[in-house]
Amino acid sequence: MTLTRDEIEHELEQLHQQSFAWALSCCGRNPVDAEDVLQMTYLKILDGSAKFEGRSSFQTWLFGIIRRTASSRWRKFVNREQILRRYFQIEPEATVTGVEINEEYPANIRKLLQALKCPHSLATRPVRFSSFHVVQNTPFLA
Repeated sequence: MTLTRDEIEHELEQLHQQSFAWALSCCGRNPVDAEDVLQMTYLKILDGSAKFEGRSSFQTWLFGIIRRTASSRWRKFVNREQILRRYFQIEPEATVTGVEINEEYPANIRKLLQALKCPHSLATRPVRFSSFHVVQNTPFLA
C-alpha cells in the first residue's frame, strides 16, 4: 500500500502530537533533541528515504523511524565523546565539587542551601554537556 505525498502529510499532521511525545521519550525528555529528531524523521519521509509499504500501521512505521533516528543521533554523540576523550584528552563532563555557601550567593539561594540537610555539593550538580548543549543540573533548586 503506497500513500501519496498529500496522504503522508495528512497522516504526519494527524500524528504530530503523539510523534513529538514519542520523540521526547526517545531523547531522554529533552525537547530540543526531540524537535531535531522529529524534523530529521519528517525529512527522511518526505524526501523518500523512508517509504511506507503498508506492512504495519502508519503510526507504528512512523514511531519506528523516530526511534531509529534518535538512536542514530545518540550513537553519533557517543562516538564524538569517545573521539574527544581518546585523541584530545578532553573530558566532555566537567565536574564541580565542594561548593561552599558563600556570601556572594543571593540570600534566597543561601537560605535554600542551608535548609537542605545534605552536602552542598549535592545541591549544585555538575555542569555537563548533553547532546551538543550545556545543561546545569540543580534538582533541588528547580
